[in-house]
Amino acid sequence: MIALLGLLCLLAVDTRSDADTLFSQGRYAEAANIYLSLIKASPSDTSLLLSMGQTLRAMHQPRQAIPFLLRDTQLAPKDGVSARALAAAMQEANEFSDDSVRFLTKLTESDPGGGEIWYRLGLLVYQNGYYSAALDDLDKALGSMAISDRNAAESARAISLMQVGRSDDAEQAFRGLLARPANEKNLDLLLAYARVLYESGRYESAMQMADRATAADANNASAHFWRARILLQEDQPAQQDRLKAAETEAERARDLAPGSPAPRNLLIRIYQKLGRSEDAAREADWVRAHQILAGAPTDAPPGATR
Repeated sequence: MIALLGLLCLLAVDTRSDADTLFSQGRYAEAANIYLSLIKASPSDTSLLLSMGQTLRAMHQPRQAIPFLLRDTQLAPKDGVSARALAAAMQEANEFSDDSVRFLTKLTESDPGGGEIWYRLGLLVYQNGYYSAALDDLDKALGSMAISDRNAAESARAISLMQVGRSDDAEQAFRGLLARPANEKNLDLLLAYARVLYESGRYESAMQMADRATAADANNASAHFWRARILLQEDQPAQQDRLKAAETEAERARDLAPGSPAPRNLLIRIYQKLGRSEDAAREADWVRAHQILAGAPTDAPPGATR
C-alpha cells in the first residue's frame, strides 16, 4: 500500500510535458507555475529558462521575462534562439538605456545574418526617438530575409526617414506601405504621410490622409489634431467657416487627449483668430502650467509618431 501511494504521488508531479501542453493550449499562467517549479529544481536548465521567458512574453509580461532569458543567454551565449527572445523581451518592455543598447548590439553576434536582433534594437531606439540610429539598425535588419515582422520594420524605417528630414524617401516608402491591405488603417503611417504632405503645402492630399485616419479610428486625438492643423493653413486667408471647422477638430483632439499641450497650442491660435481672447488665455495658462510641471515645452501632436 505504501509503495502504491508513493507511485501515485510521483505520477501526480507536474512535468515539463505538462507545462508544454498548457503553453500550447494558451494556458500560460498555469504553464508558468510549472516551469517556475521545475527551474527551482534545475536552475541551470536553459530550455526551461527559455520556456519560462517565452511564457511570460506570451502573458504580456516582457519585463518579468528578461531575467530568465538573460540567465539563459549567459549559460548558452551562442544560442541564437535565446538571444532573439531576450532582444524581443527588451524591446517589448522598452528597456532603453545606453547599457541596453550596447548589450543588444553585442548580442547581434549571437545572430549572424539573422537580422532579428537588429530589428528589435532598431524598434527600441525608434520607440525612444533616436531616428538616425533606428535607420542604421533597421537597414541592417531589412538586409536579412529572416525577421519576425518585415512590415513593422519597414513602417518604422519610413517614419524615421521623415523624422530625419528625408521627406522624399519617406514619401516613396509611405506610398508603397499604404498600398498594402495590411496598412490601410495604420494610423502611424497615415498621419506621418499627412505630415509630409502638409509640410510640402499639399493640403488637400494631407487632408485625405487625415480623413483616412479618422475613418480608421474616430477617437484618435492625433488624427483630429492634424485635421485642425491642415484646416488652419497659415498661408491661406482666415475664412470663418474654415476656422470654425479647425476649432471643432482641435477641441475634439484636446478632449480626447486632455493631458497633451499640442491641441491647446493650436486652439490658442484659433481662438485668437476668432476673437475669443478669454478662451485663448485659458488655454495659454494651461500650457504654461504644463511646461512648468514638465520642465520643458512641447508641441508634438498627441499620440503622433516620433
